[in-house]
Amino acid sequence: SDPMRANMLAVLRMRVEEQLEAYHYADLPVQPLWGACTSEHVLFDGNDVTGLIQFDDSRADARLVDLAQSLLADTRSIGWRIIRWVAGYAAHAQPPLTEQEVDLVPVAMAALMLRRVASVLAEAQARQALDDAALAIIDEAVTVDANEADLRQVIRTAARFAPVA
Repeated sequence: SDPMRANMLAVLRMRVEEQLEAYHYADLPVQPLWGACTSEHVLFDGNDVTGLIQFDDSRADARLVDLAQSLLADTRSIGWRIIRWVAGYAAHAQPPLTEQEVDLVPVAMAALMLRRVASVLAEAQARQALDDAALAIIDEAVTVDANEADLRQVIRTAARFAPVA
């Protein structure tokens, strides 16, 4: 019922599909993912991790998807948090993160937002009502890739890869 938003989502979907193909996402190894790699699902005692909870979203996918989900949930546009999170992840990743994986993180973030929009739209259809909260999620999704090039540079730097010229 909103042609402008629908068009923006269609353009984002097409762009994400093109980027996933360009960065050879399908060639990445698939492994079990937690699916809830966010601060609200990590238990701490001081600075020590004592447990992980919420495995309902576990699935098999490329590991960068967990990293992308974490960035969406816990950092958003807070630069220092992105740097610390990616640097910490990269420091402990075994095997080490590859440039391909690092470069795909912003694309995966957009893809995850599209998945969230699909869920929100399905719920709205079931309720037969698209509320302001759902529209806000759609609007957030269509702008998630606005700073993709800058985000990719920050992620590359945090993971200790040279920025793309």
